[in-house]
Amino acid sequence: MVCWIPLAAWATPPPDADEEVVVEGSVDPADPVRASAQVTVVPVDDSFAGSADVASAVARAPGARIQRLGGMGDLAQVGIRGASSRTVEITLHGTPLNPEGAVAVNLSELPLAGLSRVEVTRTGGPSASGTAPMGGSVNLVTSADPTHRVSLSAGSWGTLRAQANASGSAGAWSAWVAASTLATEGTFRWYDDGGTRLWADDDTIRVRRNNQTHQASTLTRLAWRAGPQGELSALHAGLWRAEGVPGFTFDPSATARFGVQRQLLALTATATPRASRLEATVSGLDRTEALSDPLGELGVAASDVQGRTRAWTGRLTARTLPLPGLLLAGLVGGQLDRYASTDRLLDLQAVRGRWVGRGAAWARVGDPQGAVHVEPAVTVLAVATQDLDTDTALRRAPLVLPRLGLRAGLRGDWVLKANAGASARPPDVLELFGARGTQVGNPELVPERSWTADGGLLKQASAWRLEAVLFARSVRDLIAWSRSAQGISRAENVDRATVAGLEAAASWERGPLQLRANAAVIRARDASDDPAYRGRQLPTIPVAEAQLLGALRAERWQLLTDGSLTSGTFVDRANLVPQPPRALWGATARWLGPGLQLELDVRNLLDHIVATVPRDPLVDDGQSAPAAVTDFLGYPLPGRTVLFTVRMTP
Repeated sequence: MVCWIPLAAWATPPPDADEEVVVEGSVDPADPVRASAQVTVVPVDDSFAGSADVASAVARAPGARIQRLGGMGDLAQVGIRGASSRTVEITLHGTPLNPEGAVAVNLSELPLAGLSRVEVTRTGGPSASGTAPMGGSVNLVTSADPTHRVSLSAGSWGTLRAQANASGSAGAWSAWVAASTLATEGTFRWYDDGGTRLWADDDTIRVRRNNQTHQASTLTRLAWRAGPQGELSALHAGLWRAEGVPGFTFDPSATARFGVQRQLLALTATATPRASRLEATVSGLDRTEALSDPLGELGVAASDVQGRTRAWTGRLTARTLPLPGLLLAGLVGGQLDRYASTDRLLDLQAVRGRWVGRGAAWARVGDPQGAVHVEPAVTVLAVATQDLDTDTALRRAPLVLPRLGLRAGLRGDWVLKANAGASARPPDVLELFGARGTQVGNPELVPERSWTADGGLLKQASAWRLEAVLFARSVRDLIAWSRSAQGISRAENVDRATVAGLEAAASWERGPLQLRANAAVIRARDASDDPAYRGRQLPTIPVAEAQLLGALRAERWQLLTDGSLTSGTFVDRANLVPQPPRALWGATARWLGPGLQLELDVRNLLDHIVATVPRDPLVDDGQSAPAAVTDFLGYPLPGRTVLFTVRMTP
């Protein structure tokens, strides 16, 4: 996506009032905000506390849903507008970290330090990328300015964190690097109902065990400017992580462990002859995951499984301006995945593969000095899977996915954005073949497909901004993880599903005071023919979410506060197991000195770990019972958490 920015900057008019309506701060006016897609650009600035991560930044976009498995450092994934986390493409400077849905990215693995902004595209991806992911995209943009910063944090539950980032340039060379380490015991208190919602005598407060996390991650980008019309760049993302798997509230585990090692290397060459731009990218991903469950606490029996995913991707993109007001672009690319699963207890190994090919054509039509732009696009997607042990291959007919976008300036500085079109995502190797603890793959899965449409109005005045968007999606063969009564989650195709909703955002700033708010209401319904599920809310998708942020700044002091509300979430397709509503508040106090910042950050300020749910979901008797405040598929969230951070800028 970044490769498009220089050409787009030349092809579009200078920034005007319209450009600020979806931007939370000062950003490059040539970013995807100029396109028809619904985009929120979140600057990574001093409004983030020391406990913040990439997931905290993404959560500021309306319609973005963060799923966590516990506290700081635990799994954090994003779903947008009711879509699953696997449908969201995560990119770093335009380089995909999960190309073609190869894996659901854990946002807690990525350091926030050193990023200048996070671009969240809620419409099925920017047309210029040629990918049109079903669930939108998140692009992490590094800072172009020379920076050097170190931060050290310590706090509750035995948590220690260190972050550092540096960047600079010399002649034709430029480099950017960010590193982060985290160690936490995760021993927070949680409410245990003993697995008996109807019986309160066995309820108690317990301490979370087997919840340790140790992680180190790095992001590095090196670029060489080959004259005025070319550039070579290399991107590397490394991760080393080991953690306990504490299990669900109703069935905690004491010995299960999980580990991840990931290496991603991408090489990109760009050339900008005259009114054109060419870009070629090749990348390789090597990710190894190991799950040890010696007592069979997570699944139905003891297991010691290792899975290794390797993915090779190539992509060639061309863009040109043949006429004033006409921008044309094309893309061809492919990806080859190999997934090897080894059961070290049974001494069994299986190797499977997946191939994905993609071609796309895109245009932007409209007077570059005018207010109206139309963006037609079409993508062709081809998928094949193969069991390399039996040499059995399965190829499916290519999918043709058209899209159309519109951006128009209206009277009174209002901006209209509208999009409609088709998108698809093939199942990844874990969904197809995985056998990891409580997650079981399904080789019979078919690609999920959807038709989407949205329309929204945006306006910004001198001190405030408003945004409201209506959206709808019809999905066929939706891939969803559904949990059984035994806690086992299996990937399944839901025949039909519909998603419709409203997302809104507002901000107001005057002097030292700043307020921001966003909210989303999502009706995600199972539309299959099975009467047990038809009309039910899809699992893990909340009906309503809202977030409020405030900041009060003085010369040396800053006070920050944030709150979130989530309700209407179920963990099963039949909606028999509701999750308690979550109302969480946090506060941060910060002192600013020359080259030094001191910060006290408190998460879950009200220590909200217990909520009320219907006592018996099968009987509407008006009776209620206490339950643990949980997220995702039944993992409890930590109570009041305190973190002290020191930031140093040489």
